[in-house]
Amino acid sequence: MSRPPRVLVLEDNAAMLKAMSDALEDQGYEVLAVGNSAAAVDLARREAFDLVVTDIRMEGLDGLEALEQVKQFQPQVSSMVVTGYSSEAESLRAIRLGAGDYLQKPFALADFTQRVERLLEKRPSPALANQLSGLGWQLALNLLSVEQRQILSQAGDESRARAGEHGLDEEAWSQVGMAQAAERLGLPLSGLPSILASQDARSAGALLSLGRALEAAEDLEAAEAVYAEVNDGLEGVLAGMARARLARSRARPAQALEQLPQVLSRAAELGAWKAVLDGCFLLQELGGEADSWLRQAAEGLTRHGDLAAAAQAHLAAGNHVANALGVLLQPQYAGELAAAAPLLGRLLEMEQGPEQLPRALGALVRESPLEVTRLLEAGQLTQAGRLRLLDALAGEGQAMESLLRQLATDPSSEIQSRALQALTHLGPSRPPFLRIYALGPMAVYRGQEKIPEAAWKTQKNRFLLAYLALAGERAVSEERTAAEFWPDSNAQQKNLTGALSVLRLCLRPSYWQGELEYVQRAPGQIALNRMLPRWHDVEELEASLREAQRCRAGGLWQQALRWALRAAGLYRGQYLEDCYLDWVTPVRSRLENSVTETLWVTAQACEEQPESLELLQKLLEVDGCHQDAYQLMMRVHLRRGRPDLAIKAFERCERILRRELECEPALALVELWQKARLSL
Repeated sequence: MSRPPRVLVLEDNAAMLKAMSDALEDQGYEVLAVGNSAAAVDLARREAFDLVVTDIRMEGLDGLEALEQVKQFQPQVSSMVVTGYSSEAESLRAIRLGAGDYLQKPFALADFTQRVERLLEKRPSPALANQLSGLGWQLALNLLSVEQRQILSQAGDESRARAGEHGLDEEAWSQVGMAQAAERLGLPLSGLPSILASQDARSAGALLSLGRALEAAEDLEAAEAVYAEVNDGLEGVLAGMARARLARSRARPAQALEQLPQVLSRAAELGAWKAVLDGCFLLQELGGEADSWLRQAAEGLTRHGDLAAAAQAHLAAGNHVANALGVLLQPQYAGELAAAAPLLGRLLEMEQGPEQLPRALGALVRESPLEVTRLLEAGQLTQAGRLRLLDALAGEGQAMESLLRQLATDPSSEIQSRALQALTHLGPSRPPFLRIYALGPMAVYRGQEKIPEAAWKTQKNRFLLAYLALAGERAVSEERTAAEFWPDSNAQQKNLTGALSVLRLCLRPSYWQGELEYVQRAPGQIALNRMLPRWHDVEELEASLREAQRCRAGGLWQQALRWALRAAGLYRGQYLEDCYLDWVTPVRSRLENSVTETLWVTAQACEEQPESLELLQKLLEVDGCHQDAYQLMMRVHLRRGRPDLAIKAFERCERILRRELECEPALALVELWQKARLSL
């Protein structure tokens, strides 16, 4: 074209906006950069663009709403969504809007500009675009034959018709049908997220994400069809578990019971013991036999150093109950106790429990009031179970008042009488644990209850909690905190006061009566209340890394392996992966480097142990270009007589190195690949 492509960039983070704009201008594009949605929509009303790049989360009108309005003025404009955090519903919205690509933060600017270039190169002519505008994404139309277009159009129409028959979202289901048809044809897609069109593990992850989006939107048939496309690796296990869960939800228990044993077997082969445990909970709920799987899960989780999950497995199997409860009642695992909520009904119905049982039940009902409500409403407790529940509730104070009132209407006169008596002697309550997950997508739980995204108002309010949690028991300066979060604002103190008010509302449980201040404010300082219980995955990660290092220094490699496995399980992703505030970068780098070093050193020293592969797999999730880790992984596979897995490891390494670094694997890797091929 005679003029350079014009790109509209919408991003409310000033540093990120400048970085993307500068990168695009360096490529010769004409860039208009704006920091709020209203300005973007106004520009699109007056000027034409070839591409819109937008973040999702921002104050006021969000990026997807802005994109929807932009498309009202410029229906054929290409688009790219870049976001650090999004829910499944937002992912689905982006797909429905025909987003040309979907790039997850953090990303390399080189990858960003390459994707922009591909989008602009693949722009269809206006005539072709108008012809197929209903497809919901822009295909590389100049590469499609008439027959291919007809196949895609027919697949979309058929999917839309099936959706209409069942009252599902026709447009979303049409997207799924066409995506499946396009993948079968091997067509290049630039309008769905590019990872959905690839054939590596990320494609399975994208399909899994889309399935979850459709499930969240209650398009259960569409979700089940997407899950059916994911068969390999851990993603295949998770998809299989999701299909069994959907079968249960759609009143097909026999189908779920038929699917689960195969899924559990695959999960066990991969060493995905948390997935095995989740599957066992579902299997038991359906009346299936899960004891043998639970024993395997308990052993595997113990080897991984996940003693809390191992304790849950023992409890679910009814084995070693006293020891399991003793683990979960230890202070370092108290924040994970809410995950045992599915076991509450089983524990309440135990005929004779160990001496730790009353204390454990008190902690569980405090952390899991939603599960208590579910058990009562479903009528799943015998009179003996309700009496034991009554004892647990009566010891937990005023926060349990509503549940005690529910028991005061029980058919049993004994339970009614005791519940009314407990209501007249309610004492102060102990608050639930505040669980803060800052590794990977940030999530915060009050006991069993996850704080919904909308409650935070803005991302910065969530990140402020992470900032305070990182300080531990130390107070931080109000002035410095305000400068870190609102560096360019003239109302820093006002912004901080508003954010703290939101935090107080978010952290206070909905059922709590009276005062409960998780955030304390003193003159010039703020801190999390050290007297209230909390669990923070970063603190647990750093403690595990320290223990692993201590054990290594003492030559205690078996213990070091256990702590390294626990660290690997805790490290779900980069620290606050969706945050670009300046204070986050050094923390993110420090944690990533510490995890990488611990995993690599331990895997080398414990090469003969079966768990070494788990460490290497996690290491390659953190650093996909770590050639030494690929080399060690291939050696381990060959020594165990699995040349096929060694070849797959090499192919993955080769693919990632070409994509990320534009280089080939080292000679040592090529030699191992040749050895593996000769061994087949």
